Parts: sequence; structure tokens; C-alpha cells
Amino acid sequence: MQTSGERVGVQNIGGRGKNKGNIDIGGRTGFKDPLTLIVISSIALGLIILICIPFPFLNFIVSLIYKPVKENPFNILLLGLDEVIEGTVRTDAILLAIIDHVEGKVVLSSIPRDLMVDGSKINSVYERKGIEALENVVEDLTGLKINRFALVNYDVFKILGDELGPIEIMVNEPMYYHDYVQNLTIDFKPGVVYRMKGDELLAYIRYRKNALGDIGRLERQKDVLKKMFEKAKNMDIFRLGRLYSKLKKLMKTDLDLSEVIYLFSKVSKNGQMSFIGFPYTINDRGEVIVDKKRLGRYRDSLKELPVSGIRKSYRIVILNNSTLKNRVFEARVRSRWRKVMGWEPEKVIWEDTKINMKGSHVFVLSRSMVDKEAILGFLKKVYPEETFKVHMVSWMEDIDEYYEIMEKLFEKRIYVERPIDALIILGTLGGG
Repeated sequence: MQTSGERVGVQNIGGRGKNKGNIDIGGRTGFKDPLTLIVISSIALGLIILICIPFPFLNFIVSLIYKPVKENPFNILLLGLDEVIEGTVRTDAILLAIIDHVEGKVVLSSIPRDLMVDGSKINSVYERKGIEALENVVEDLTGLKINRFALVNYDVFKILGDELGPIEIMVNEPMYYHDYVQNLTIDFKPGVVYRMKGDELLAYIRYRKNALGDIGRLERQKDVLKKMFEKAKNMDIFRLGRLYSKLKKLMKTDLDLSEVIYLFSKVSKNGQMSFIGFPYTINDRGEVIVDKKRLGRYRDSLKELPVSGIRKSYRIVILNNSTLKNRVFEARVRSRWRKVMGWEPEKVIWEDTKINMKGSHVFVLSRSMVDKEAILGFLKKVYPEETFKVHMVSWMEDIDEYYEIMEKLFEKRIYVERPIDALIILGTLGGG
């Protein structure tokens, strides 16, 4: 419908009207070739911009949108505040993001918030001494220079969940908690795949009332971050700019929007994300301290950015088939993988599942021979003394046996979020 005072251009199509093949703009016959009109209009617009806008100002506008980052890798210290629940300004999460924008790789390393540094917990450094002091502490621990920082409120996950969601989450155990003071309710059922956005996603990553406490919470956060990273790859820079404007209201940072856009443009297409665990141990007083024996290897791993040799993050589940049927098995398994590989399996099932198998086995679910060789290489490094029987489920070998194991896990209310790359049946005590 034409509104008052509006002149509408009409294109005659299929021979209708007097001006066949022409474009009638405001009642006048124009160029016969639409492409010619577009090209000339574009050139004219470009000339007007160059003539009317001073070059220094134009350069300034471009720099606001896109600003190349010289340092590579580019290291960002991410600090999470959970003021709503904790009622404190102490850093609830400390995460180092190492971005190789040349190769398109992202490595994240989480530092335990209870780590003892110079007689006090690291999560109190920001509150007592400020951001520069905390940056210095992290630089001393990692051997890397911090280029930027971002201090964020957990409500950031709510916005990200709304913008990038829904995020599919398989809940593996009952999760219920109600805080009457904060009017916060968390209620998720095991074995259910939830498509979470906003409030639900925020509640999921906040939950810490399970048996693993903060360790379980960190694992959930890592899983959510991976899935958000994959979702964010489909964003254009305009949507990214709008999202960053919303997030900045909930954060304190020295990151420019132009830097964010540049880094995003370099890792969004084929970027890979991986995690490297921080080397810590527990002393006789029950304090979390740096494991100095593994600190050197950890620093080397950060500099080498190990995702370069692996084209994906491997999802490995380990199932207890030893005589040790308690959480000590899980602790030993995770400790050995951290020591040898610098990262941990996706899930360790320590419970007695009563599977009818002897010794150690590996069920490889990926079809890729590269993935198969990589997984077998991991096992050779972590368990050089152990012999594993290999089952290629993706090639329909022993597929019935694999599904029998998964059915037994389901019957015992042990849920494995799929897809996974490998299921490892471990017949040893897990190492140490």
C-alpha cells in the first residue's frame, strides 16, 4: 500500500507495461541494466563519503569497528563475581583465556579460587589489593603476560543464554536447591535433556550442592562454555557488537569493542577450544596449594597451545572396572590424566556398575582414523603398563556390547551425555 507523499519505484516484469526490462523510478525510466545502476550508485555513495567526511574522522570510525591485535597469543584474565549468592566481591571464578588469533585457537585454564598464595586464598587478592595485584599473581603462576582483563557478574550467562540459546544440556544427577532470601530455585531431573536459556542456564551453572561441589560446578561451566563457543561461531559482527554492549553493563574490562570484533573474526570460522587443568594438590592442612612438580609442565603446555596437534576437544568417559569401588578411583584417574595430559576426561564413573567384562577396554565411537589413533595415543601415554582391547563401535564392531553397558548405566541412574568419542573400561586402580 502506498502512503501519502510516498513515491514507489516499480519494476516491470515479464513483459507487462510499456517499458519492458526497464526500471521505473519515481515515474522516470532509468538504466535498463539493474547491475549498472547498483554499481554507479555505490561509486557515487563512496565519493560522497570521501568528499564529505574528513579522512582522519573516517579512519577513526573504522578503528572503532575493527582494530588489529598485535600481541599473539593474546591473554585475557576472566574473573567471575557471584555477588548475588555469596554477598561478597571476592572472585568466585578465575579463568585465563589464551587466544592464538593467527591459528584460530582458544585455550582456557581455570585456577582454583581456594588456591593458597602467600598465606591467603587467591580469590581474596582482588578485594584486598585490586586487579593489578591479581594480574601479577596470575602472571607469576602461569609465566604469561596478561594483556586484558574482564571482571563479570554471573548474570552474563543469563544474557548469553538468551542470545545464543537454547543450549542443550543433559542433566546427570538430581539438582534441587531453593534460596528463600534470593528467591532462587534450581530443580533439574536426571536423565533429561534440557534446552536452556537465560534464567535456567544461570541456575544450572550456579548449582554447587552436589557431591563434587565446586569441581562439579566448574565441569558444568566448561561444558556450557564449549557449547556457547560453537553457537557464537554463527554470529555476525553487528550482532556481536549489540551483544557486547549488553554484556558491558555487567562487566568491568579494559577490552575495546574493536579488539573483541577482531579476535572474534579470527577464531569464529574454524576456531578450536580446549581446557588445561591447573596443577594443584592438597596439603596436610587440607589447603589447596600449587603442585610445584607439575608447574613447569603446565607452563609449557600453555605456551605450546596443545590444540594445534588435535583438531577437536575429545569427550572421553572412563568406567571403573577395578576392585576399588569408591571416589578414590575417580581422584586417582583425574590426577593421572592431569599429570600426563594436562587435562581430564569428560566423566569418570567410579560406581560399581557390575559390568560383565574383564581387564581394560576402549570403545571408540568416532569414525575418524585420526581420532582413533589420537585416543589410543592418549591411553599409551597415561597407562603405558596397561593393555586395552579396542572396540570400534562406529564400524559396527561390538555395538551390542556397547549398548548393553549404556543400558546398565541408565538402570543405575548414571547418565552419560552423548555424543562421546570414547568409552574406556579401566581395569586398573586408576593410577596416582
